[in-house]
Amino acid sequence: VDTLGGFRSLVHEGEILIPQVSASEPLKAECDHFLECVETGSIPRSGPDAAIDVVRVLEAIDRSMAQSGTHVAVGTA
Repeated sequence: VDTLGGFRSLVHEGEILIPQVSASEPLKAECDHFLECVETGSIPRSGPDAAIDVVRVLEAIDRSMAQSGTHVAVGTA
């Protein structure tokens, strides 16, 4: 939730609180941010270390799926 007003607009379903989440495409937003940084020379919100971590997690997910969903360790450097 980005604002106090947004936090207050939580949806109540019985005993469950469901936060309102915008329907956006995270990968598109990340790509748009990257392109903006390239065009303007600004510093990205996340750097190469975060990108490496994401790739390691995706590789672990791929290995897990190949092994019928078994738990696998996330690789390290």
